[in-house]
Amino acid sequence: MLEAREQPYVLAVRGAHFMRRGGDRLFEETSPEELASEFEPDDWVCHAAGDGAKGPRLYDWARIHRPWTSKGRLRALASRQPQAIDIGRKAYYLVFAPPGSSLAELVAVAGLRWAIEECFARAKDDLLIIARLGPGTDGIAI
Repeated sequence: MLEAREQPYVLAVRGAHFMRRGGDRLFEETSPEELASEFEPDDWVCHAAGDGAKGPRLYDWARIHRPWTSKGRLRALASRQPQAIDIGRKAYYLVFAPPGSSLAELVAVAGLRWAIEECFARAKDDLLIIARLGPGTDGIAI
């Protein structure tokens, strides 16, 4: 739906998300996790995805262009991993962006997610939010 409106996006997906790759009517089922396994060590570049409570959120990022395009837009899979190999997991993002979009620009867009989540967390602390369980109930405070 976003692509039909030519709306660029950087969308977080699970590693097991079902994808198709290929072209010319030949498609192969795959996942972001499988595609990211094709990255070489030199493909990973350090970028900051915004500022956190303890400073910049530094991660290693890589992307692979998906071979088909749509109306001149870039399609890619971006992956993020912690700089320390043994902590955390990789994260995956489907990308639909203007041609020539740099990896740094995609990282900046992906980093906006944290700002939104921090706003929700702050709102929960600052406001009393009531969840209605159904008709005739008083609800509970969240």
